[in-house]
Amino acid sequence: MAFKVLIMGLPGSGKTTLANTVTEELQKQNYSIKRINADRVREAYEDWDFSITGRLRQAYRFRDIAENTNDDFVVCDFIAPIPESIQIFRPDYIVWMNTITECRFQDTQDLFLDPTEWNYKVTDFKQINTDFLISDILAKSIE
Repeated sequence: MAFKVLIMGLPGSGKTTLANTVTEELQKQNYSIKRINADRVREAYEDWDFSITGRLRQAYRFRDIAENTNDDFVVCDFIAPIPESIQIFRPDYIVWMNTITECRFQDTQDLFLDPTEWNYKVTDFKQINTDFLISDILAKSIE
C-alpha cells in the first residue's frame, strides 16, 4: 500500500504548491506518486457540496483513491477542516500548512480546527526546508 502524505490547511495556505513540490522531489528519486488534489477530485465527481457531509464524503473519496493505487506514495492536498476528515483519510504523514489565520471562505474558516498532531508544521512558506521534509517523509515511510 502507498505511503499517504496529507498536506492540509486553510484555503490559500500553500497546500497545492507544496504538494506539487513534494511530488516533483519524490519523482526525482524515482518513486511513483499518485497525486490527489481536492479541487480536481471535486471537479471529476461534479461534487461542490461543502457541507460537513460533503466534506466527509470527499475524505472517503481521497482514502479510496489512495488505497487503490500501486504507487509508492500518495501526495494529497486538502483542507481537512475537522478531525474526522483526517481520521477517514488515515494519512501516514501530515504536513500542516499553518501559514495563514484567515481565509476567504467564512464557512471553512468557521469549521476549521487546528490539528492536534502533525509531522511537519509550516508557519512561513518561505522557510520550508524541502530537503528535510523529503528526508523525513522517506524516513517515516520505511519505519
